[in-house]
This record gives sequence, C-alpha cells and structure tokens, in this order.
Amino acid sequence: MFYAAPAAPATTTVGNPAVNISIFGIFVLITLAITFKASRNNKSAADYYAAGRNISGTQNGLAIAGDYLSASPAPSPSTATTASCTPSASSSPGWSPSCSSPS
Repeated sequence: MFYAAPAAPATTTVGNPAVNISIFGIFVLITLAITFKASRNNKSAADYYAAGRNISGTQNGLAIAGDYLSASPAPSPSTATTASCTPSASSSPGWSPSCSSPS
C-alpha cells in the first residue's frame, strides 16, 4: 500500500517566482527561435514531413529504438504489475507479456 507524503505548508515557496518564470520564458523563447530557424529551411511538404528524404536507414532504426526505449516502464509500482503479467499502462508499445494463466 502506498501512502501520500505529508503536504508542505502553504507558505513554502521554492526559489524566487520571478526568477523561475524568467528562466521558463527564456527557455520558451530559445525553443521558438530554434523552431523558426529550422522551419525556414523547409521548401516543401516533403522537407517538413520526411526531412527532405535525407534520413538513412541507420538513423531511422536508431529513432525507432529510442521510441521503444523511452516508452519502456521505469522501476515503479506499475512495473510490479507488468512483471506479474497483468497488462498495465506502462507497457511498451507493441509489447505484450506472454504468461501462462494461473492454475
């Protein structure tokens, strides 16, 4: 059974809110600048959707492997459910455990 941690007092703050919001805003602006710069290189829909047909098989394979690895369950209570062969939300896409039913 899992218990929730005691709640922190309502007056507790972490850091200075103005600094926290400023750092977040800078992060968003940098991300938008990179996205805008990258979008100027696209001349057609193929450039946008298929990277101009410049992705090699190795790069594509590594990207697919990374997708599966990033979706794998981390050690958590849901992992115990997966380990007991009961489907859970943490199961990797396309993977289902093959377990015999209890007798």
